[in-house]
Amino acid sequence: PLKNKVFNMKKYLSLVLCVFVLTATANTAQAFDKKDLAKLKKTQRIGIAKCIKCNLGGAILKKTDLIGADLRKANLIKANLTKADLYKANLTGAILLGANLTKADLSGANLTKANLYKANLTGANLYGANLTKADLRRAELTDANLGGAILGGANLTKADLTRAYPYFIGLTPKVSHLGLDLT
Repeated sequence: PLKNKVFNMKKYLSLVLCVFVLTATANTAQAFDKKDLAKLKKTQRIGIAKCIKCNLGGAILKKTDLIGADLRKANLIKANLTKADLYKANLTGAILLGANLTKADLSGANLTKANLYKANLTGANLYGANLTKADLRRAELTDANLGGAILGGANLTKADLTRAYPYFIGLTPKVSHLGLDLT
């Protein structure tokens, strides 16, 4: 009986510890750094926004003018960039896991090696964007404009390309290894 109580107590403490660790990890993964956000806004006001390796995960940047912004290797996990203007922005190596880029203008943007896993790019303008080796697995690209986009080595496994332009009728999830340039 005492052995069972000790075992049950260990199970209970393990469960409590797991819940604590998961909660702490979940909150920090999406919490943006206020100093990084201030840096982005300051550089935006004086010219072209620049925030390399910034932590902007979970930040709300709806309708933000980020034309030509330098956001290389920035953490933008679950950031809300709905209708943001990222024309010719440099997002090389940026982490945009689950980010909302609905109707964002990413035309001419450099998204080389960007992680866009499960990102929402519904209606986004990616005309002429460089998506070389970008991770677009499970990305939502419905109604997106991919005309002139460079997709060499991009991983589009299970990406939704419904009504994406140019119309990708007949593409299979295996396109990730074909090195496509769909100009």
